[in-house]
Amino acid sequence: MKPRPTAFPRETANGHPPDLIATDHNALIRWMNKDVQSAIDDSSIPALLLELAAPEASVRHEALIAVRKLAAQLRASSHAEKEQLWLLLRELLLVAGSLVDAGAPVPGFLVAFAAAGVGVQASPAHELYAKLNAFLLREVRWDVDKVPLLHGVLRGPPAGEAWYLEVEWMLDVLCVGARSVADVEVYWRRGVFQELMSLYASSYLPENLQAKILCLMFCTADAGGALLLVKRCAITGWIKAQLALRPTSPNASELRRLAGRLLEAGGRSSAGDANWDIYKELLVSVKDA
Repeated sequence: MKPRPTAFPRETANGHPPDLIATDHNALIRWMNKDVQSAIDDSSIPALLLELAAPEASVRHEALIAVRKLAAQLRASSHAEKEQLWLLLRELLLVAGSLVDAGAPVPGFLVAFAAAGVGVQASPAHELYAKLNAFLLREVRWDVDKVPLLHGVLRGPPAGEAWYLEVEWMLDVLCVGARSVADVEVYWRRGVFQELMSLYASSYLPENLQAKILCLMFCTADAGGALLLVKRCAITGWIKAQLALRPTSPNASELRRLAGRLLEAGGRSSAGDANWDIYKELLVSVKDA
């Protein structure tokens, strides 16, 4: 595969993205006193954008001020791709500015999309460069109830290496963007889980992308979406079916571990749910299969 800039730090050993918003919020100042390319290469700019999804309103406000300063400095810089990068930041600020100024949270998937887009905009050779710029020119104001560019990537024809790289990029955005129950509710309303569960079972999807889909399910459970996956997406039966289809797959142990995570996370948020015992028994049977 061709090397390309990455927006996010390396994944943890189990394939899941680390918590990309540091508790000390040093990303608010880390980008300063660096040239644009260095701040992109060491993920300082993407990390700053992700601070817009911080749970604390005060941090989001500081991040908004910093991103506005960054956009102004970028436009005045000599970076070869400054116009494309500025376009991305401008459109992020259009939606984030009104939300942060009103004290409202910014959807995690929007800031994840922008953070990942920094690496694309800085590299004209990137597989998604043309597609992302076409989107930015067409969709000036992003919908807070919609994952940008999602279907443009996932529903493209699975032809050649470029498509797999695009799907990998979008899966990273979805994983990092699953930061709250509100985020995963949007995923569900937009059919993200259903589409990815179907894609996982396809004969042409490589195991590393299957692992990325499982990563999203773990992130969803951790963000408070375990019951959503179990009750609305019938994920227990899906896990069971995948284990039956590919019992020796490298991802089989992760599927069982996912059942355990759903059991644990769902149990914490199932108070008052009279049907949880039924779901619990099914998850236990899959986890221990």
